[in-house]
Amino acid sequence: MFGKLASSTSAEHLALRSAGDNGSAEGESHTASLLYLPDYLIAEQQRQLWIELMAIDTWEQESLMMHGKPVPVPRLICYVGDDGTEYAYSGVRHRPKPWSPALGELRHRLCDELGHGFNSVLLNQYRDGRDHMGWHSDDESELGEQPIIASVSLGAERRMRFRPGDRTRSILGSSAKSLHITLEAGSLLVMGSTVQSVWQHCLVRTAQACGPRVNMTFRRVSAV
Repeated sequence: MFGKLASSTSAEHLALRSAGDNGSAEGESHTASLLYLPDYLIAEQQRQLWIELMAIDTWEQESLMMHGKPVPVPRLICYVGDDGTEYAYSGVRHRPKPWSPALGELRHRLCDELGHGFNSVLLNQYRDGRDHMGWHSDDESELGEQPIIASVSLGAERRMRFRPGDRTRSILGSSAKSLHITLEAGSLLVMGSTVQSVWQHCLVRTAQACGPRVNMTFRRVSAV
């Protein structure tokens, strides 16, 4: 499933496994795979991408309607992709911006190494520790039934949490309701084909001093 990256000595394969309320193996049914590489991009590649992405003039802060009032989303976003890959989530439809050189090069590298045809990327810019992403699954119809998503991080380290989509379940072998991964600068996290259908994830806010971060989530969107 993870193409050429499967044999990487720096790759860490993580199994997401959940159990029913009693925490017993008999309740197990929700299993999914993650692949984490902490040093996917070397420092110079990170620097080039950071400069290029910070120069984008189409970053925007969306608003969502909550209790009849617009509430600013706590991050900036930019959607990039091939022609015809419009993408809708949270009630907003996004038309893709064109690929920049370094971003396009990274897309082709991921396609080759993961054996998956990514045709778009959602960029999220977290300006400080207050910017965050709430619990969700990337399960929009445009992504298909079992999407593979490759997430590349730049800038400050942030903590990503995972929990079973069925909230009556816990992490197998533990009473914990969620687990976390610290996403380092230059890291790659690949969420396997069953992650979105049975698990949720979020990027938590932090009160600690925290610099800016950019996250690139590569995906394959059905062309319209």
